Amino acid sequence: MELTISARIGIAIFPTDGTESAELIRNANSAVLEAKRRDVAYCLYERGVHEAAIARVTLKTELVNAFEQHQFVLHYQPFVDEDGNPVGAEALIRWNHPTRGLLYPGAFIGLAEETRLISAIDKWALYEVCRQLSEWSEMRDFYISINISARDLLDAYLVDAVALALQRASGVPPNRLKLELTERISMDDPERSIRTIRAIMDLGVDVWIDDFGTGQSSLAYLKQLPASVLKIDKVFIDQIANDEEDLVYLESIIRAIRSRGKSVVIEGVTDEDQVRRLRAIGCDLMQGYYFSEPVSAPVLLDLLTEGGALPRRSSGKRD
Repeated sequence: MELTISARIGIAIFPTDGTESAELIRNANSAVLEAKRRDVAYCLYERGVHEAAIARVTLKTELVNAFEQHQFVLHYQPFVDEDGNPVGAEALIRWNHPTRGLLYPGAFIGLAEETRLISAIDKWALYEVCRQLSEWSEMRDFYISINISARDLLDAYLVDAVALALQRASGVPPNRLKLELTERISMDDPERSIRTIRAIMDLGVDVWIDDFGTGQSSLAYLKQLPASVLKIDKVFIDQIANDEEDLVYLESIIRAIRSRGKSVVIEGVTDEDQVRRLRAIGCDLMQGYYFSEPVSAPVLLDLLTEGGALPRRSSGKRD
């Protein structure tokens, strides 16, 4: 019998990579791990790569502690109607890191998925949104949407978790909660996604498709997709103020979506020219930094109780 043996080699060079034997061995071992990660035969020690790996391991540990120490918070970015009146908001998670300040999802969601904390964090966010809706019980028509991760959509207990969160937030009508999943996630396993979406909607909770148009599905997919609202990605509006063809294309997409009996949210609105064009083609709802950046719950409540249309440029300073 012939056996083929392969190896991964990590190289650390004296004195550049260390002057003591223990330091050289440690750094050579770090290079071995990097060679395995890259799937190459050998790798020279790189201080920057090593320090990045140490920082990543440290952040993983801090992430576990963050969940236990209640360091996660939700910020809310409003949805507005064509007149700029806020009708709902999207809940966005933030990590209130004790030394690095407020961290956005891009800095930690990947790690949360690796450590399998993502489901626990998502469930916490779901319960927190329902609690917030209960606290704002007098605003009967105001709703909050929250994102569903791929892991959550495949979780057999997702529907039960949604039902329990609503039950504990006594008095919250299910239609004030909206669940968002990306087009890509819904396409990973369409049949299972559709079954889950229908079960959630049977609870009275609407399901929205986020980032529509950036995945591989076609508008024909809408025929079988039970989601009630599609959020069109900002890439479709970036040039509509300057390019008539882009505006016509966007209008045709919106028309096709509405022909399937669904509503449209336009994401990523950044300036008044875009708003003017979107109003001209009769968009249902809009969202973006032009109207308001994501803000804390107290700031959002101020915006809602003040009344009137957005934007109000002073809002972010109070956050």
